[in-house]
Amino acid sequence: MKPFLSLFFFLTVFHLHAQSDKHCGADEMRFQLHQEKPGLENHALQKENELENFTQQFSHSANRGGPVYIIPVVFHVIHNYGAENISDAQIIDAIRVLNLNYRHQNPDSVDI
Repeated sequence: MKPFLSLFFFLTVFHLHAQSDKHCGADEMRFQLHQEKPGLENHALQKENELENFTQQFSHSANRGGPVYIIPVVFHVIHNYGAENISDAQIIDAIRVLNLNYRHQNPDSVDI
């Protein structure tokens, strides 16, 4: 068990460190593009505004759900026949909550 925890700790720390050095370079690339080709600036801003308008209309549309997909899911509950075991009801409830969240039907979705 200790080697597993050591490996988990190492990978977690490495992952957090690797993520802290990364950032999105979209703003820098956009600025560079505008400097190199000033004529594209108006076109790019127009496209960004069109995308923003579409996104706003789509988010307020009542008919945005599309088809419902069924995704097979497998749960592996690893336990030592003790308190760490969870019931089938807990797993089914977790799937129910995920479905509500992904379909934007949970009661607190208006707060998002």
